[in-house]
Amino acid sequence: MPFTFSHPAAALPLARWLRLSPSALFVGSLSPDFIYFLQLRASGEFGHTLPGLFLFCLPLSLLVLWLWHRVVKGPAVALLPAWAARRAAQAAAEPYPFGPGRRMLAVCTAVLVGAVTHDVWDAFTHQDGWVALHWPVLLRELPFPGFGTMPVYKLGQLGSTAVGGLLLAWWSWRWLRRQPPAPTAPALAGRIGWLATLLIGAAVLAVSYARWVAPPLESYLALRLFVLSIIVAFCSALWVGLLLFGWWYQQKAGPTGPALVRNSAAEQA
Repeated sequence: MPFTFSHPAAALPLARWLRLSPSALFVGSLSPDFIYFLQLRASGEFGHTLPGLFLFCLPLSLLVLWLWHRVVKGPAVALLPAWAARRAAQAAAEPYPFGPGRRMLAVCTAVLVGAVTHDVWDAFTHQDGWVALHWPVLLRELPFPGFGTMPVYKLGQLGSTAVGGLLLAWWSWRWLRRQPPAPTAPALAGRIGWLATLLIGAAVLAVSYARWVAPPLESYLALRLFVLSIIVAFCSALWVGLLLFGWWYQQKAGPTGPALVRNSAAEQA
């Protein structure tokens, strides 16, 4: 499957074309794979079905979207380097309303559109995808000397994951560079230590979980399960860590972190 976090590359351009919420499109485009992170294994198709679109993707996306904007977004700015925090601070401080009714409908629409872009992408890059099943060329095996063969759909998975990830990195960098620096921004003493704690803690938990659930690494399939288990568990653990950090930050410093804000641009340089 294409990497979950490359999927927003297909959804975000619709924010301008259809005038939809970028963050709702972003979260919605991830949502069919949320089931992986809930059950800690890269399997489960309900989020990729029509009933799942409304019964799973929509409600869970609204929850994740609310947690991001109410708990994680502001404190996460304090984890960025000072120059990036100053440029992201103003956008992070803007409220994200979920109502009244028309606004809520727009948010839900963006979530659903994002989820559909995910499923359309998967239809081309999954062996059992609708397009792959009806377009046999995607199932054709291509020779790779020294590595055997690879089906066209699998090549599409790897290529689209790389292209999507690079596009997201480029868009993020371009957006950040275009934001006017704020005179102040959330800051955190020991920022590197906090980042290391979140990342290393998530990695340790992920590897420990993968070693627990994966069979002995005596075959390619066992190695594949081990790696996928690490990726899924790492993403889940990191999200929980960010939620806990966001809650702690707001408890200690308030929603905007006044006690931890550096008060001049010079201090942020």
